[in-house]
Amino acid sequence: MKLANKILLGGLLLASAVYGGGFWNQHRLENRLLALVASCKQPDAKATAAPPLPPGYTLDAPPSGGDKKFDLATARPITADDVLGVAPLRPESGPWEKYKADPLLCDPVTLVELQSNVGIQAQITEAYYASRNATTDANVLALCVAILSVVPWLWYFLLRRIVELRNAIGGKLPPD
Repeated sequence: MKLANKILLGGLLLASAVYGGGFWNQHRLENRLLALVASCKQPDAKATAAPPLPPGYTLDAPPSGGDKKFDLATARPITADDVLGVAPLRPESGPWEKYKADPLLCDPVTLVELQSNVGIQAQITEAYYASRNATTDANVLALCVAILSVVPWLWYFLLRRIVELRNAIGGKLPPD
């Protein structure tokens, strides 16, 4: 067997091995993604705690006192809640309380569009990117190996055709 044929056969075998390894890796990464999504959808899954507030900030109701404005029609002080038209916030029933019972968002495609994921949602986003990138990388590498292994065979193939063409133009008979 000629060297060019050996290079072609070895390169194509290597390219198919790289492609198969990439397929296996993609399958492994997608299973990891599915496991993360399943653990995210568990009823006891919770988002990680919000970062602590900067010094000087609280979630408590503002202190009473200070500058007060009065409603002339009712002769009572006007509060920010009156202006906004909402019920006053109590520490035990803040606006964050209604989100405690909501399930986590676990769809990888939607999570990719969000900017700041934390906890299990960040892990889902990373696993999604890894599974998509692994497929592309393995396919491109397998294609490059296959093309590089075809080049020597193609070179010698074309050289033989050029020799045949030269012999045909010159009137030489091909060797038997």
